[in-house]
Formats: sequence, C-alpha cells, structure tokens
Amino acid sequence: MKEHSCPSFFQDNDETQARILLEEGLTELGITRKVFDSVTLYYSNYPDERSTLVQVIQQQWLKTLRILIKLECLDFKILLDKLFNKDYFLSFLCRQAIHPDPMSILEKYKYKEHAMNFSNWEHPKFIQFSIPVWWGDRILLPMSSKACKVQKKIKTLSSN
Repeated sequence: MKEHSCPSFFQDNDETQARILLEEGLTELGITRKVFDSVTLYYSNYPDERSTLVQVIQQQWLKTLRILIKLECLDFKILLDKLFNKDYFLSFLCRQAIHPDPMSILEKYKYKEHAMNFSNWEHPKFIQFSIPVWWGDRILLPMSSKACKVQKKIKTLSSN
C-alpha cells in the first residue's frame, strides 16, 4: 500500500495509550486485572519461529501492561481441537491466504458460526459489506438498494 493511504487507528508502540485503553476496557466490562492470572496463550511450534514470537508478545504485555501471561506450546492438532471446542482464552494462529485476495481470509469472519471463525466474532456491517453482488459473469462490490433496483431494471429490459 502507498504510504499514508490507509491511516492507522492507533499509533504503533504507544505504551501509555495501551495502558489507558486496557483500564477503560476493564472498567467497561466490570472486571479487574485478576482475570489475567489464569490466562494462557496457546500456540503451535510450527514453524519454529513462533516460539520466539509468542515470547516477545509475553514480554511486551508484561513490560507495557504489567500482565504476565503463561505460554503453552501444543501440537498443531491439539491446538486446533482446543480452538474448535472453544477451550481457550488466548491463542496464536497464523493463516495463509489460498488466493491473492484478502477475502479468502476475511470471509471466515463474516458469520460467527463459520467453522474456522475461532473468535466467534460477527458484525452486521461487516456481513453487509462482504456479501458480493453477482452481475452476469462478474462480481461487484455491494451496492445501495436503490442502485440494485436500477441494475435489476436495466438487466430485465436488456433481456427482453
């Protein structure tokens, strides 16, 4: 992406802001830092570099947020079993796109019932914007309902 074409929501590595947002989130949820005492970050050791990466995450959480999370390396099949059964609090999993299209990964988050949506996240606006519109042999971005009606009318007239 071109520089500055996609603004960031947060400044990178803003430790003070991270602490402020954590406290706001805890207050909003009505919980305390004690909830993190039992948090374990599960990860798979394939590839080997993941061990180093999750250790860096652990160190950054401790340094910045003063939260010590436990790390547990699992066989990939065991990790997947935990994810499918929603038997985890925090997990590290990398996904690769099958096609050079971000939707090959993002489509998994359209509906919380999707088998690979381990986060169980779903949002109505994301669903609306990720439903493609087919036009003959082409796929288009979602259109307003008014634009859809116009396109349907044009298609009906052209088929007569």
